[in-house]
Parts: sequence; structure tokens; C-alpha cells
Amino acid sequence: MKKILKAVALPVLLAVLALAPTSWPRLTQGQGIYGVMPAHAAEVRTARLALKGLTCASCKYAVKAALNNLDGVEQADVSYKKMTATVLYDPDMTTPQQMVEVIEKAGYQAEVQPNEAK
Repeated sequence: MKKILKAVALPVLLAVLALAPTSWPRLTQGQGIYGVMPAHAAEVRTARLALKGLTCASCKYAVKAALNNLDGVEQADVSYKKMTATVLYDPDMTTPQQMVEVIEKAGYQAEVQPNEAK
């Protein structure tokens, strides 16, 4: 059994070590083994929304929950202090206008802010 294990394990280990220096950086950067992005990797965009109607710090959690329940939203950060929301989203699944609509359904007002950095 030990001979079989050595005969199989050693070549596999050597193959992994031989691949590791070239493939590992590409894999960890999401480029796949052949230097191509995986087909499921979608473009993520950022939307900035100005908020109105938040009367307490708990309101931010209601807005955040509404946004996170929207399909295509990757991450939503809401600031009660600044009255803004920053949303990472997949443009193939949702739009900033749909984000405004779900915020309004939750009882608050929102407006899409233009992106300053392009």
C-alpha cells in the first residue's frame, strides 16, 4: 500500500507544485486557469443614492434590508448621518431606478446621484 501511495502521491504533488507558481496568482485574481475571466463573473457597478425621510438610525437598516432583498444587489451600505446609500449591483439584474422604487415602497425617498468619478 505504501508503494502505491508513493507512486501516486509523489507525481501528483510534483504536478501541483509545478503548476502553482504560474496558476495561483491568476486563480486568486479571478482570471481562471487560462487567464480568462469565468463566464459567471458579472460586471459590478456602483450606484449612489441620496436618501430622504430617515428619521432615526434604525431607518437605515430598513433601507439596507430593502436594497439587499433586490435581486442583483451585491452589497448595500447606508449612512443615516450622510443620508446616502452606496450600492454595488449587477446591471444585468437590476437598475438604480429599481433601487429607488424599493426604497419608496419601504416608506422613504431616494434619488440617484450622478457618479463624480468616471
